Amino acid sequence: MKTGQQCDIRACGWTLVELIVTLAILALLLGLSFSGVQRVRATAARVACQSRIGQVAMACHSYHARSSFLPVGQQYGPRPYNVSDSTLSIRSTWPLALLNDLEQSNLATQFETLERTGSMIHLPPFEPIWSRHIAILRCPNDSRDVGESSAFATYPTRFGLNNYLGNAGTGLVANDGMFHRDRRVSLINVTDGTSSTLLFGERPSFESGARSAWYPTHADTVSFIMPVNPVYASAGSESSGCTPEPSVFESGHTASPCHAYHYWSLHSGGANFAFADGHVSFLRYSAATILPALATRNGGESVMPD
Repeated sequence: MKTGQQCDIRACGWTLVELIVTLAILALLLGLSFSGVQRVRATAARVACQSRIGQVAMACHSYHARSSFLPVGQQYGPRPYNVSDSTLSIRSTWPLALLNDLEQSNLATQFETLERTGSMIHLPPFEPIWSRHIAILRCPNDSRDVGESSAFATYPTRFGLNNYLGNAGTGLVANDGMFHRDRRVSLINVTDGTSSTLLFGERPSFESGARSAWYPTHADTVSFIMPVNPVYASAGSESSGCTPEPSVFESGHTASPCHAYHYWSLHSGGANFAFADGHVSFLRYSAATILPALATRNGGESVMPD
């Protein structure tokens, strides 16, 4: 063929069918490559999340080694220095109590100094603390650092977010989990075995910013601790205008307040949980049926996650 001479597909050695097949193969290879990259990224995000959860679990053990108890899940009533503040509302949370063990000693000192002034902890002097982003309390695939909330009618604010909810067993007042209102739990009370008892688990923050803070911004229980009791979950969902049916361990979405009432994650197929012995496991949603048994510390069940 002379230089510059054009040819049709057949003259150049290609048929139309061959061209279509070649393009289809290329498209398939690109799709497989993209899918592989997505799987690698998802796996990396899950592993990074597990690493952070493991560090928080070790912080719980450090606190326990120092005091012989885990921190209170939520502390109600006046804190030690707020003698003039007798309003029944949250005064501490287990993430707040762990600041020193999470390498946030400066923040803990700042909080204690302000608290000694007698100022209530939901007033503006404490805003530099409640607005602080603490990376270790966030799963890397939940990208927001701070959320906005109207939890304070007088002081709309931004606050640091939290992805991990303490295991409250089968109910807030059942006292059979690891974190409860105004109760401290010791690891020696975990008679079901620390390797088969949940310590805390994942739940993403919500687009509205509600139920997602690590700091006691308001008396919203499911910001900090979560029971697996369907009765409690149903009552909570009804109060949020959701369908009055039990919430279970299943996938959800961040735009719906209904999904505040159960553990789930932005990972595919399940969520990460820390256990009382400090190890971290990824539980698939198929484990929903055994989650109540894993949540109790002294129920006498003999169950292990897959």
